[in-house]
Amino acid sequence: MSSETDPDNAGNKRDLSDIYVRFIDILFAVVLGQSFVLLSSEEGFKPWLGEPLKNAFGIATLLLVYGLVITSWIGYHRSTRIFPIKNPLRFVIDVLLLFLYYMGFVNSNNFELVSWIFFLTFFSYTIWDILRIFEYYDQKGVIRLLLKRLAISAIFAALFFVSTYGYIQLVKEITGIEWAFFVVSLLLLIIFRYLKWYKEIPFNEKK
Repeated sequence: MSSETDPDNAGNKRDLSDIYVRFIDILFAVVLGQSFVLLSSEEGFKPWLGEPLKNAFGIATLLLVYGLVITSWIGYHRSTRIFPIKNPLRFVIDVLLLFLYYMGFVNSNNFELVSWIFFLTFFSYTIWDILRIFEYYDQKGVIRLLLKRLAISAIFAALFFVSTYGYIQLVKEITGIEWAFFVVSLLLLIIFRYLKWYKEIPFNEKK
């Protein structure tokens, strides 16, 4: 009996994955908690709330980061429930992602930095998906699905890179162009989540 088919071994791996997930849940809570500290701090974003029209773009960028983090938390649970973590390297990527999310909150007043953080986040998703393929390479029934999900992550990482580069080139030339790139980032995030959550639903989640 191989280690993959041994029920005890499979159960141990599931237990280890659950430990990873619980730890990442704590980090998600810490990152979101720190964002609320920034919202209530005079040195943070509290002044924005006092003058929302004057700081509309900063508030919009902050909400965009919230959208990334919250949807990531939801997506993380969906992914790890279907494909539990076997390789600790995937857990390491999770920790790095939480650091990127925190940096997104801290730098919400700088859309260029936030754009780079979005690119690095989606690049990390791509690495995460590659590691997951290596974890499940011997399960032929799911490899095609995992390759499709890898392709989605890689394509959106490339799109965020192009968007960030375009923003850097145009922001000093066209007044108000930052709003156009905000909309692009928001749409990319929405489409990505749609493709990951609904378009490519794993076979064992279909009703």
